Amino acid sequence: MSNLQIVTTPDGRALEHDGQQIPLPALAVDAIVHAYATPAGLWAGVQKPGEPRPVYPGGGGQKLRSVELEADAVALLEAERNRKQADLNAARDDAFAAGMLYQFDNGDDVVQTRPQDQINLIGLSAKAQRQIAAGDNTPMPFRGLSNETRLLEPREMDAMAMTALAHIEGIYARSWARKDAVDAATTQAEIDAISWEVGSEDPA
Repeated sequence: MSNLQIVTTPDGRALEHDGQQIPLPALAVDAIVHAYATPAGLWAGVQKPGEPRPVYPGGGGQKLRSVELEADAVALLEAERNRKQADLNAARDDAFAAGMLYQFDNGDDVVQTRPQDQINLIGLSAKAQRQIAAGDNTPMPFRGLSNETRLLEPREMDAMAMTALAHIEGIYARSWARKDAVDAATTQAEIDAISWEVGSEDPA
């Protein structure tokens, strides 16, 4: 039993015993490998935290022993990348939901910039531009977060919509810059240093 060990191969880590090797999965968590000598050769089951201990399902298996399998550094870093990407997606969605404070002639209001609002803003801008081109100055109704109806001239509507769309583009740009930084990170510390707040990831 003393020669049961985890070794590193060109393809990753493997469990080795009496000249036999079994490839081991690259996990982002510490685990335990339970090894058995069986009529068919070496058999191993990997137990991750919270899972039941695997047992050789066939007959004639003899338990060798269990060995600890430390988390794979590459898999662990990839898991941290995925976690950070999820955090950035949530922050991006929060920024969309917060909207954009805008100063209208009769007071401030929040222009909503959620995904469903983005389509509406594009439509309002297109309609306003058509009215401007046609010389039609008919006021256009708009409601922000306050739910107060405001009548805007086409040029006012287009200016508001374009400002809101630029705000949305800025949120996307911030999100993309941070995601690119996460993909480029090579250490846990580099990933941890990336946040939604304004930082070095922002375009110049």
